[in-house]
Amino acid sequence: MLVATALPLLVSAQAPRDCRALQAEVAALKARIKVLEAANPALPSKQSAPLPGTAAKPAAKRVVVIEEPYSRSGCRRSLFDEPTPAKWQDADLWLDLEKGQLPTQVEALLGPEHFDERGGNNVIWHYGKCGASSIGQVLFTKGRLVDWRKPER
Repeated sequence: MLVATALPLLVSAQAPRDCRALQAEVAALKARIKVLEAANPALPSKQSAPLPGTAAKPAAKRVVVIEEPYSRSGCRRSLFDEPTPAKWQDADLWLDLEKGQLPTQVEALLGPEHFDERGGNNVIWHYGKCGASSIGQVLFTKGRLVDWRKPER
């Protein structure tokens, strides 16, 4: 029983000495790294360019939301004042879509109220996205309009 109580005391007495030795070793290694980095300026620094194949992180943008999300997407149903319908809700505008149009042309026609889903070379714009479903969809492949599904109401 005496050995069981004395053993933790011996371990705890050694721990600070081991910790101090490790801290001294880390400090010595940091000093050696500084000397080596100063001697060889060709080594990459901490402020080096991003790795090949990785995209640069875009600068943060401040976005001010004036209306609540999906308020013009067709999800929200109000008993009183309805917001003005979004352009994409006009079924006649979907008839003006043509294969090969650019995303800017489609957005000018149907409006910016879409949810984007990307995969490979394809981009799908969901209009009226509410949960897992959407009312209308537009498919782009390699930056050109390929197919669409107009809203059915």
